[in-house]
Amino acid sequence: MTTDDAIRRALHRHAATHVVNPTLPPSTIARARIARVVMVAGLCAVVGAVGFAGLSLADLGSGGSRTSPAAAPSEEADRATETAGGAPLLLVTADGWRMTYADQFGTNGDVMFSNGAHGLELTWRAADTHDTYLKDREREAGDAWDVTIAGQPARLIRYEGTTDFTALWLDGDKSLELRGVYADVDAYKAVAATLEFVDEDEWLAALPDDVVDPAERPAVVESMLTDVPVHRKVDVEKLKTGSEIKDRYQLGAEVSGAVACAWIDQWLDANESGDDRAAREAVDAMATSRHWAVLEEMKPQGGWTEVLWDYADSMAGDGTVTGGSKILLADDYGSGLGCKVDK
Repeated sequence: MTTDDAIRRALHRHAATHVVNPTLPPSTIARARIARVVMVAGLCAVVGAVGFAGLSLADLGSGGSRTSPAAAPSEEADRATETAGGAPLLLVTADGWRMTYADQFGTNGDVMFSNGAHGLELTWRAADTHDTYLKDREREAGDAWDVTIAGQPARLIRYEGTTDFTALWLDGDKSLELRGVYADVDAYKAVAATLEFVDEDEWLAALPDDVVDPAERPAVVESMLTDVPVHRKVDVEKLKTGSEIKDRYQLGAEVSGAVACAWIDQWLDANESGDDRAAREAVDAMATSRHWAVLEEMKPQGGWTEVLWDYADSMAGDGTVTGGSKILLADDYGSGLGCKVDK
């Protein structure tokens, strides 16, 4: 396999995980996070895995699972977690701070705040994962403190040899973590002390411009599909529904991925049964992906577009991807696009 093939293969492996899934084991991503920035070398691209120490906030990772006793729900937490798709309605209220990123994964989610010079990443997970994450962070702690954040007792640690601080606490059915790089612990505490619960309207109004809230989702999905040949098996109404907060990149991947998976399925089935007409229909439909506006919009932000186009090219060619390495599309598209493969 050539160097370019290896790079393209790495991109395929990571395209379906164009964001870091907070349910992954801490040991897998405690020191790394897949960046959405694409590094292009000639015609090849790879989603870069970046080192942990000294990273910007956008590159900090999280993840894991294990059981631990959940804290008793507070009245405020109940109110917060039953709205906005389950997101805790917390904002950094210090002057000059704003939410710069937001995405949800069911009971897990992630938002980022910044004032331009510093940042904080707030991650939430199921309460029964709390002990695993706390032990993982404490294992690499240089210093640790007991603090209060958003009205709850929290454990604050500084990673040994760094100025990277993270605090973990339980509130209702969620384990929360607040992470950022600061000059010293007092600087971190000063910003963390301004993390406060707000009402749903205020929280939704604070979302970044590229975030699609549930009320906007039907219209956004419709617009993303305007120039896309939608396969008859794609459930468009299902794509339009959902309570999760997603940025346009994540939603674009979900929408374009559903269409691409259906056409690839048809192409594979048609080749197996010898139905040339159905195979040609699928090839022609995917060939138009080079002009889908949603993919053009996503291209500068991550590797999804390149991978989907690579699959479209393989359908029109010999059914292999990553150049001359002869990796079959049939073996790759499930992991590459997150397609459900029944075969």
